Amino acid sequence: MGDLLVFVSFWTMWALISYFIVQIYSESRIQEENRNKLLEILASIGFGLLVNLILFVVY
Repeated sequence: MGDLLVFVSFWTMWALISYFIVQIYSESRIQEENRNKLLEILASIGFGLLVNLILFVVY
């Protein structure tokens, strides 16, 4: 149970960090009407999961 909690906590952390980076990039490069917020959120969650899985496999 403790390992799962750590995994989910780190997943959330990486997802929030990647979402923050996507927001900065989108704000400067993409016009508001062309942005797909749902896709940004899903991509951030997926990227957070990918980074987290790599880190947990390596360490």
